[in-house]
Order: sequence, then structure tokens, then C-alpha cells
Amino acid sequence: MLRHRGRERLLLLPPIALLAVLEMSLSLEGKQSFGATFAAVGLFGCTFLAGNIALSVRRSNGDELLLPSVALLTSVGLAFNLRLHPSTYHQQFAWIILAVIVAVGFGASGFDVWWLSRFKYSFASFGFLLLAATALFGREINGARLWLAVGPIEFQTTELMKIVLAVFMAGYLEEKRELLTLGEHRWRGVRLPPLEYIGPLAVLWLASLLSLLWQRDLGGTLLLLGVALAMLYVGTERLSYVFGGLLLFLLNVVITYHFFGYVRSRVNVWLDPWAHARSQGYQIVQALYAVSSGGLFGSGIGRGYPGYIPEVYTDFIFAAIGEELGLLGSFALLTVFAILVMRAFRIAIRCSGTFERLLATGLGALLALQTLVIVAGNLEVIPLTGITLPFVSYGGSSMIINAVIVGLLLRLSASQVAPRGRPVGPLLT
Repeated sequence: MLRHRGRERLLLLPPIALLAVLEMSLSLEGKQSFGATFAAVGLFGCTFLAGNIALSVRRSNGDELLLPSVALLTSVGLAFNLRLHPSTYHQQFAWIILAVIVAVGFGASGFDVWWLSRFKYSFASFGFLLLAATALFGREINGARLWLAVGPIEFQTTELMKIVLAVFMAGYLEEKRELLTLGEHRWRGVRLPPLEYIGPLAVLWLASLLSLLWQRDLGGTLLLLGVALAMLYVGTERLSYVFGGLLLFLLNVVITYHFFGYVRSRVNVWLDPWAHARSQGYQIVQALYAVSSGGLFGSGIGRGYPGYIPEVYTDFIFAAIGEELGLLGSFALLTVFAILVMRAFRIAIRCSGTFERLLATGLGALLALQTLVIVAGNLEVIPLTGITLPFVSYGGSSMIINAVIVGLLLRLSASQVAPRGRPVGPLLT
């Protein structure tokens, strides 16, 4: 048993050491006692090593780079949570422990992922009900209605919609791929599939529009639509769907820009944040100052001034990392994300079933696009969004849903998947 997953066990040591270095630095700055630092590092290490042992006991053959990558990201996130918002440090620690349990639980189980494809339309119906419930009963924060409470539990619905969308798109493309690829009708030289088969895709566009209108969630809409288009392209190999989807998204933005002040304000601040530096543009201006002052090596954790950025521990944690760990630290963090996404796509290539390949592709695209959107927003490349940086930003619902993504990838990589459905074409072979 001790030899099984030995590489993963070895790769878990650097994240534990990194957390020790970062939190020790904060202890020297008076953020936490040395005793509390030793206890935190010990608990963090035991949590991930226990996850490794659980996978070893179950003789799981899941990808051995996934858990260490998550450990690296959460170690940075946990240290910066202590640095930026100490009052939520213990909550974030609890979410990390629960996330490891969830990810390992999926990875170590005998769960057949293909079973999810049987309920793709149920997932889609649940997703629309979730959007409607959030629009009607959700809590509004900073102009966006994103949070829904069920009893004592409150969660961000966009996070749950990520899994719902990936499962639905994988199942739908497995079933209708050939019809969507070949097409039966032509309009001005463009092949079009039967209208009844693009109906669900049209509904996706309508859902994205309603999400902008009701929830004012520009970032969530961009993320979900981007993942849907990525999966559609991989499943059909037709760029026309991608261009058509992008045009529809731009149409949504144009409509909401002209009729709703919230979207118009976000776009105007993005175009010229300095003109709004004392109001809506204050956050992004301070974030740009923070990143630029970090230089190549950064000021050192605990020695910068990221506190000038409102909500820095959630929406702008990448800017704080850029200031205190510098360009090298930021690139190192993005490299870990790149490894995580690369492994997801590698898992997709190695799966032998259509649904499993598409699902792994969608999960990888989710991690990639979520990281891209929040980092680009912090650097003013795109309008600012309320999306969290996976495993790094503070947030319970984000942490658990991303853990489910990693758990599904662990399970997909561990399974010797029997071929089901039709092959997905050369892009995934």
C-alpha cells in the first residue's frame, strides 16, 4: 500500500513546505503565533496525506498530479487568506478539508461517471430552476444577484451551474453529435443541422441572456457560455458553432449595455478605469497599482499594501499575489493552473467513451476559463467579473464545486472506461 501512489505522496511535500514558509513569514510579521502556524501546517499536511492514503487503500489509479496541484493552489490561497482577511482563515481551512474529502471521495469510489449521462435533461431542468430561483429569491451583492439560500446553507448558483452545464453538454453531444456535425440544411452555403437538434443550444443562449438580465452576472455568463462553446467545438469540430455562439454572446452584451445601467457601468469602467478612479473604477485602479508595484520578485508576503483593494481576498487575490510574490510568483501560480488543465485534457484523450471524453474536456475548460477570466479581469484585459480564482480565492461554494471537478477527473482517470456511444473524432483521439 505504501508504494502505491508514491509519486503523489512525494509531490505533496512541496505544497506543505510552501505553506510553512508563507505562514512562518506571516508569523514574523505578527499575523499569527508560531504555535498556530505549526498546528496549521501540520493539519494541512495530514489532510492531504490522508487523502493520498485513502486513494492508496482503494488502489486508485487516478492521475497523481491532480491532488498535489490542488495542494499547491490551496496552500497559497490559505496563506493569503490569513494575510488579507484573518477573520475568515479558519472557515477557509474548514472548506479546504471538506474539499479534499469530496475530491478523494469521488476519486476513491467505484462510481461510474457515465451514469450521469442518463440524467442530462434532468440536470438541464434543474439548472433552469436554479437560475429562476436565484433571480426571484436570491440575495443581491454589489449589483449582482448570485447567492441563493436553502435553509442555513447559502451558495453561489453559478458554481453549481458549472457542473450542471458540463454534464448536460457532454450527454447531449454524445447523443446528437453526428446530426450536429453533418447538418441537413443549407443557408447561403452554411450547413445547418435540423432545427429540433439545435433547440437546446438556442435555449442555452436564451439562458445566458436571462442570466445577464436577471442576475447581472457578466462573468458567470461568459464562463458558462465559453465552456459550452468549447465543448461544442470539440464534439463537432465545426468553428461555425463557435463563431455563432460568440456573436450571440456579443448580441446579449449589446442589448444589456443599451438597456441596463449595470452592464453599461462595467464596460465603461473597463474602457477607462482612471476616469472613474474615485468611484466604480477604484478597485481596478488599485489592483493595477498593486501588480505594477510588485515587480519581478514582489515585496514579500505581508509587506505590500493590498488592503487598499476592496474585496481583495475574493475577487482580487491575484492582484495581491502579484504585489507580494511578484511576476515570478504569479507565473508560478499560473503554471500550476496550466498543469491542472493539461492533466484534465490528457485524461480526456485517454478516455475511451464519448461522454467521458467530453466531460473531462468540459471540466478542464471550466478550470482554464475560470482562471483566465478572473486573472484577465484583475489585469483589466476584460471587464471585471465576480468569479473566484479556483482553490485560491476565499469561498466555500467555489472550493467545494472545484473539488467535485477534481474528484470527477480523478475518477475518470482511474476508470478503464468501456467504449460507449460514438467516437468523438480526431480532436480527442
